[in-house]
Amino acid sequence: GTSICQGLDLYHDAEEPTLHWAQTSSARDVWRFSLTSYGFEGSFCSLACAVAADQAHMLRTSDILRLTLIAESSRPVALHARLNIAEESDKETLHAHRVLDHGRHDIRFPLEATQLDFDAGADIWIDLILARPRMLELHLSAVRLDLAASEADGEAGGE
Repeated sequence: GTSICQGLDLYHDAEEPTLHWAQTSSARDVWRFSLTSYGFEGSFCSLACAVAADQAHMLRTSDILRLTLIAESSRPVALHARLNIAEESDKETLHAHRVLDHGRHDIRFPLEATQLDFDAGADIWIDLILARPRMLELHLSAVRLDLAASEADGEAGGE
């Protein structure tokens, strides 16, 4: 993988990808990640976003881990979002699928679906996997990772 910044890495399976990525800010101090793909012959391109270890231990199985972002895309592209939770020899994944195009996206991972104990020092990361990203220009902004109460608690809002 290629490290973009602390906690964010880019992975792909193309032998000779023609990729360009940049992180920029606007006059309003809104950060934006841009990825342009040209002659990409692989099957996927993935952004791996780590959850900080000091925040991972605060998770409870009653929480919903929520990733929100605003996307601008030159064409619709299939997005497979995968939450990975690894503790010692155990690993679990939660999945969410959608078509990524223009607009706000709210991706939720209900942690009640896991059997792991988050107090044990789990490594947690989210893979944003773009399927067949050939000839794609993608901009992501207002990316936020936060916790929501479970819908059983009546506090989680949907979109």
